[in-house]
Amino acid sequence: MTYDVVVVGAGPAGSTIAKIVAERGFKVLVLEKYTLDREKPCGGAISNRVVEHFRIPEKAFARKCTGIFFCSPKNRTAVIGKRGKIRFVMRSVFDKVLCQMAMDKGAEFFEKSLVNEPLIKNGKVIGVKAKIEGKTKTIKGKLVIAADGTPSTMAKKLELYSGRPNTIGFCFQYQMELSNELIEQRIGSNMEIYFGSQWIPFGYTWIFPKNNVVTVGCGTWIDVIQQRKISLKEQLDHFIKKHPVASTKLEGAKVLHSQAHLIGFPGVLKDNVAKGCLIVGDASGTVSIVNSEGIWYSMKSGEAAGISAAETLEKGDVSANTIRTNYYKNLDQKVKDDFRFAAKIRNFINSDSKQQRTVVSIIKDQWWANLIESIIDGTCPLKKGFKQVRSRPDKMLKAYALYR
Repeated sequence: MTYDVVVVGAGPAGSTIAKIVAERGFKVLVLEKYTLDREKPCGGAISNRVVEHFRIPEKAFARKCTGIFFCSPKNRTAVIGKRGKIRFVMRSVFDKVLCQMAMDKGAEFFEKSLVNEPLIKNGKVIGVKAKIEGKTKTIKGKLVIAADGTPSTMAKKLELYSGRPNTIGFCFQYQMELSNELIEQRIGSNMEIYFGSQWIPFGYTWIFPKNNVVTVGCGTWIDVIQQRKISLKEQLDHFIKKHPVASTKLEGAKVLHSQAHLIGFPGVLKDNVAKGCLIVGDASGTVSIVNSEGIWYSMKSGEAAGISAAETLEKGDVSANTIRTNYYKNLDQKVKDDFRFAAKIRNFINSDSKQQRTVVSIIKDQWWANLIESIIDGTCPLKKGFKQVRSRPDKMLKAYALYR
């Protein structure tokens, strides 16, 4: 089997690539190791920019978020935002909708197709070897793009995976059954974020309401888990039972199933191009270290890869240098800036005292509430947000002096 483009992974990045390439008239195949409607481990909150930019139909969403709830390490609480700029999704539904959007344009998808390794000839990736319906098959492509998550099999095989513990996050969560009636009484349609190292160090815990389901999870860095020798399952169980605010909201909720997953952040790869193969999406670490938002960045990464693939095929130049140059040329400048400024923004919430100050600042000062809301819901790019903070030293001084 031969295609113009072979994509490994049918998540948001892979589906976005496939849709764009198919729209441009090229033959594209997406290989997914699970089913297209698998329930991928994910908190399931997306910013409205995903909906608007990629024109996602309403059937993809489980609930519209109407507010952002914060609980500080000392249990001060605040709710901000009534603009409805965030949506909640179950990934089994959302990802399948994205796949269908690509199929409608002519892309092909193979489910339960495990890619084992790249096919290399004369120093260039010309396809993949995959186990399909129990048989190992060779699938060739003029271009191969890997969007297979963290840790990426393709990145490992091409010796691009760094695997550094400080560039990888680990999350554990439950999908819990709770009636919509109780969700409305206790949580509403709020995204809930809980801070405090007593619950999870250097990370946060979340409660995201869906349709008769709440997603409850926690996450932090692999190096933190290794150094502190903590179990995320034990941390989350403790949070559900003992947190003075959250435990009452989750009383009576029944665990449907648990999920665990790794998240690749910038630096998880040594490079994202090798032997003419491009690595994108979560597999390449396109996840924000500010709030772990990944779907928007994965889809923008996939968009750049899809446009670049079509351009290189149209020009007949599929060299590694051309692929790399086109990808970064087509990657949205605001996305590049977000990753450049993410560490600066993250620095405001990287300890209990700073998290406490952030929540109290939201309570005391509407300026901070508006800024933080706009950063979380994606309406304020991180570069712009950082500049706003730098332009108001009076706000910073007051927050550090008074908000504790």
